Amino acid sequence: MREFKTGATRDEDNDKPDYAGYLSALVIKRFGQYMLKHQRQKDGTKRGSNNWKKGIPKDAYVSSLARHHEDVQLYFEGFDKEMTEALEDSLCAIIFNAQGLLYEILKEEKSKDNLDYDWMSNLYLPKIPSKFLVLFNDIEEDPLRNVHEEFDEALEYWGC
Repeated sequence: MREFKTGATRDEDNDKPDYAGYLSALVIKRFGQYMLKHQRQKDGTKRGSNNWKKGIPKDAYVSSLARHHEDVQLYFEGFDKEMTEALEDSLCAIIFNAQGLLYEILKEEKSKDNLDYDWMSNLYLPKIPSKFLVLFNDIEEDPLRNVHEEFDEALEYWGC
């Protein structure tokens, strides 16, 4: 338990991620400038800052990562005249693509966490949380039971 001069107390933070320590404010600021510049599309419209979260195929991220890495490699091998963009922009693009690729991978894993694999149909089907299994068992035992509220909660859980 930590206790501050004011008397306020907090639990220990030894096992908590130190996001402020892991990230550089200077790098985040430059990345933000890069992203703002690229929010403006070629047709002049401005896309939302989180537009990438709608989903970009993983192979598109990998391909873009390779292109931007090539520019960084050219720079460090002394061929900066061959680069297609400035070094900082290439590095920001690498951050963007690495983050986007990791986001898609994590999103896919989280999606599978809420699914059970059904070997009969060769499909991933929504997992039914145990509290809803009880609900469905009750329906079979007592079909007259009013389960509308619980059923609505189940539908909401699955995003229906």
